[in-house]
Amino acid sequence: MEILRRVQGKLFAVTYYSAMFFGLAWIVSDRVVQGLSTILLAIIASELIKLRKATVPEDVRDASGERPVHREDARP
Repeated sequence: MEILRRVQGKLFAVTYYSAMFFGLAWIVSDRVVQGLSTILLAIIASELIKLRKATVPEDVRDASGERPVHREDARP
């Protein structure tokens, strides 16, 4: 009986600590993936902005006859 209790105690400890490890690894990997996807979205957005600025002529006017204001134009 004593051997069974020792084995059961060790099995419980291994199960408990491995569950803690995998839970922590799950949280960390989720944060890493979230951070990488945010960086990737920022890169894609900046490339789309560059592409739009490269393809839209400067003298384009909208329906009201006004020229679109770019961020560079808005600075004093």
